[in-house]
Amino acid sequence: LGDVYKRQDECLALAPILNDLPLRQITMHPRLGKQGYKGEVDLQGFSAFREVCRLPLVYNGDIDSPDKFMDLSERYPDVNSFMIGRGMFMHPSLAAQIKGVTMEEAEYRQRLRGWHDEILNGYLAIFSGEKDAIFRMKEIWSYLRLDFENSDKLWKKIKKAQNLTDYK
Repeated sequence: LGDVYKRQDECLALAPILNDLPLRQITMHPRLGKQGYKGEVDLQGFSAFREVCRLPLVYNGDIDSPDKFMDLSERYPDVNSFMIGRGMFMHPSLAAQIKGVTMEEAEYRQRLRGWHDEILNGYLAIFSGEKDAIFRMKEIWSYLRLDFENSDKLWKKIKKAQNLTDYK
């Protein structure tokens, strides 16, 4: 792939090709591949691509608060789809907050527990052993812990868990 992960203008070179394909939409995460999940999204690059892309465009990148979503939706009123991604693991109530739904702390924690248990049980059902499921849950917790105050002790225990009993 060579420079694909390094050149900011790569998407602009691809736009004419993408515009001629029978696609319903394009999802763009305005960050270079070499950045992975680090660094800032390139909103100027997204804007430039938006100018040359004739297909419906979905924005995907670093939406982790209702304010950030509002800023982006106001900045790009013609973009009617936004992908939250990791922001949902950081703040599982983010979609509800964006929609203006509020809930008491007790209800939120109950819903969070149900969401967690559903994911854990799904992982336990599809993976061959509990270690695989726990490994994937730790990935989720690497983000989810940001939704808890003083979560360092909790995060330390979760990282050390080697079996389901320790994890729970």
